[in-house]
Amino acid sequence: MTYNKASRRHIFIAVLEIAVLVFLVLISIAGAEQLAGAPNYGSNTVDKLDKAHEEDIQTQDKALQRNPLDSDAWRIKGLDLVDLKRFDEAMMANDQAIKINPQDLEA
Repeated sequence: MTYNKASRRHIFIAVLEIAVLVFLVLISIAGAEQLAGAPNYGSNTVDKLDKAHEEDIQTQDKALQRNPLDSDAWRIKGLDLVDLKRFDEAMMANDQAIKINPQDLEA
């Protein structure tokens, strides 16, 4: 069987494509290893985040017991409530932060 220049070029391109594909797979595996510790946003991670927000709300509530005029505590509590999708409570907390400190642009 004889090969002409066109078929040699076709074989060369096919081999090159396979080599590039293998290279990309190896690069993606190496990149995935770096992300091994990153959160996967699965239900377990969401549960941990929700628990962290609940704990932070408790911390802000303690701060507000000591000083009900702490606009930062109200604002942070509002942010945590938004993350927990408790929007009515978040609006009340943010309203309280704005009443205390109307200049607070983050509330």
